[in-house]
Amino acid sequence: MQEVCDANNYITDVYANHPGSPHDSLILANSQMAAAFQRDDSLRGKPINFQDCFIMSRSWSISTYYEEGQPNDSEFPLILPRGSSLLLTWYTCFFDKAILFTDSGTFITHNGFLKIEEIRVVLVGIPPPASGSFTVTDAAFLETGILFLIEDRIYKRESTRELWQVGEAQNIPASGVQGLQSRTSCSTNNYPSINVEFSKVAVWTANELYLGNDKNKTKFVKKADLALFTKILRLPSNYSVTITAVAYGSRPPELGVLVEACYVCDSTDKRLFLIIYNEETDTWIRSAFLAKLKPHSVPQGPFKMKFILSAWPSLLLWNDELMFYSYKNNSEYGNLHMSGSSNLRLLSGGSRIHQVILDDSWNVVVKMANNVFFYCKAGMDELIRLHSWEEKSTNMIFYLNNNGHLLVLKFNGSKLEPHRYPLDMEVKSSISTVCTYLTFQHSMNKPWYFIDKGEQLEFWALIIYPENMGMNLQTFGYRLDLLQMKTRTQFENAYQICSKNMTIAFHHDRDYINAEKYTELISQTSGIATFEMVPNVPGNTCDLPADRVVHIHVGCNPKRNIRVHRPWGLPCKIMNFTNYTIPGWKQRNIILISFRSVLQIPTEQDLVVDYDWEKYGCLFNIYYTQPFLPSLDLYDGDVFLKSVDANFIIWEQHGRTDFSYNASMEEAYCLREAQTWKSMIAMSSNLSKKSIGEAWGPNNYRTCFEVTPGIFGDLGQPYEILNRSGNNFITWSQEQSGIYVFNVKILDPNFSFCDLRTVFTVQTYGVLTSDHSMLIATIETIFTFVVFGILIYSYFRYVKIFNTMSVINPNPDEKDKQQ
Repeated sequence: MQEVCDANNYITDVYANHPGSPHDSLILANSQMAAAFQRDDSLRGKPINFQDCFIMSRSWSISTYYEEGQPNDSEFPLILPRGSSLLLTWYTCFFDKAILFTDSGTFITHNGFLKIEEIRVVLVGIPPPASGSFTVTDAAFLETGILFLIEDRIYKRESTRELWQVGEAQNIPASGVQGLQSRTSCSTNNYPSINVEFSKVAVWTANELYLGNDKNKTKFVKKADLALFTKILRLPSNYSVTITAVAYGSRPPELGVLVEACYVCDSTDKRLFLIIYNEETDTWIRSAFLAKLKPHSVPQGPFKMKFILSAWPSLLLWNDELMFYSYKNNSEYGNLHMSGSSNLRLLSGGSRIHQVILDDSWNVVVKMANNVFFYCKAGMDELIRLHSWEEKSTNMIFYLNNNGHLLVLKFNGSKLEPHRYPLDMEVKSSISTVCTYLTFQHSMNKPWYFIDKGEQLEFWALIIYPENMGMNLQTFGYRLDLLQMKTRTQFENAYQICSKNMTIAFHHDRDYINAEKYTELISQTSGIATFEMVPNVPGNTCDLPADRVVHIHVGCNPKRNIRVHRPWGLPCKIMNFTNYTIPGWKQRNIILISFRSVLQIPTEQDLVVDYDWEKYGCLFNIYYTQPFLPSLDLYDGDVFLKSVDANFIIWEQHGRTDFSYNASMEEAYCLREAQTWKSMIAMSSNLSKKSIGEAWGPNNYRTCFEVTPGIFGDLGQPYEILNRSGNNFITWSQEQSGIYVFNVKILDPNFSFCDLRTVFTVQTYGVLTSDHSMLIATIETIFTFVVFGILIYSYFRYVKIFNTMSVINPNPDEKDKQQ
């Protein structure tokens, strides 16, 4: 039996069937809840996944619902100009959240148009409009509110319904704004995390571009102006450059800017240029798209454009009657056409282009204002006209929901009617040709991957097609020079059916040892590569998997970490102490006993150290005569990857020096003197106690197993580099037991892009020690008494000698003469 309950623990659905012991996934698949989920009309809220071992592996989208509440007289409506076609915008990362603009009001949905509410605004520092409503041109969703383009100004509506003007305080002009464009792909979910915060929205004037996001109270940054555009295009400074359209690019870091440049600015010298900005690298590139258009053949605006998800810049550009395409970094370009004509106004009976829909499967639907629909697959240049679906006068617009389904939204002035549009059925019934292949599958099931030094990433792809169709798999990408790529293809032919199975292996295998400019080399050989794999002939009726493009982050996975493996049989015991003492006295000799500090920088007083059990965890309890070699494991988060076989170094966090190593450089088979902490610190400057670990690392590591002519050095020194496969161990003080807090750092330059460090603690035991404090005090007391005794004895002895000498005649000859 399956029961479903709501947030208040009330049972909302019960399904009892299939007696016996069937799998839970069978119960869910056959229940009315699964049917409701598939109809996309019941379950709404946050994204959840049924991925438990007892639940079938499926996901349904759930949206959170917000009540707008009833409007009141103090609030003002937002409308389109009278007689305008419907306008729709949706939230990039969650399509179920959308806004529908009409000439009678603006409506918002949080659940894919199952329910809508009118948006009204409370004015904050804004004079009320004379007409009683605001005329909206465009809008963009932010996480903290909604931006509206009203006349030539930007306004923001907060969740409290308050509307205020975004202007100079947010670093954009208070007026003169020409356009507003939000991001079209969710960079948070579809792109590896990097140190660059991508913009969420673009705002532009006639010749200035501003990018902004939700942080810092919707602050904007000016990215381009007239001077920069003329410099990029290499135009004279007296040329006029005007922004005509802006759209986010094929890759999440990219942004396309379409500009019109002219000198006289008539039909004889106007030119269109596409410039692509990369937010990740902060660079601009001029595209070759439209470069072959002659000034007299430049189409008239206004223009709109959409970029297609791809490893190379690919886009659709259109005005009221023409659609241009550029695929694979302009290697394929031209006009979308049907029956030899590219003028969609003529093909539709005199209407204009109202809406262009582009989904993840590369389906392109062009809706004309009179509800004539055209269709093609991205990558194709020939349009097909779909069957009539609505009357020419029907006020409607397409909506692509969170599940990738295309819906028709009909609005009659007071009521909204959404219903599913069967795109696949309509396409196949409108065209007689069949797909060029039977199936195309691949294993790229995530939008992005990480690859570290020495690692390999492998994908496979399978395409099955009728014989003599000549199908191939095309692979291309952005910054694939960061990786080495190997492909292997297997071909089979049976019963006039061919199959090609391609395996693509990526790996990063560069040698960073002895690199003179290690940091600069890392910067050049790390980054994000984008890889795409598609059939060479897609076909208008072919099904394409949504995930054809993957991003490969060549660099450090933020979740990667190392841990010291606790050997089997060495239990973890939490003790009751919170601090411990490290002897800090400076070296001194008393009688025959020598005392010295175990600290690198001796102190007059003992050093009391707080022990953080939560941070350091259990100690390794090791007998003082037993050498110890820590074993390191590599993890991604809490997922074990492998044991670390790279060189690493250790240093005691609080400066203890009463430990050593059992192997000398000669015993480690060094061919010249190896690096040591002493030599590396001597080569560094401005190091504090806390930054001592920066003195030595992969950036300046030099192996001792390479011969340097004429330089051998002292090979009798301890070898301070450890490796799980080596014969070098840590040895302990034979004079006293103690607690050591060790920092560990991977030293091998070829192991990882990450600065891998960890901490482990050791407590040695077994040394028979005595309390020297009483001995020292006794010796000092005895010594004091002896010194004072000697001084007193010397004083009285001196007095006695003086008195004796005072009664002796110093001139005995005089006494004899007197006699």
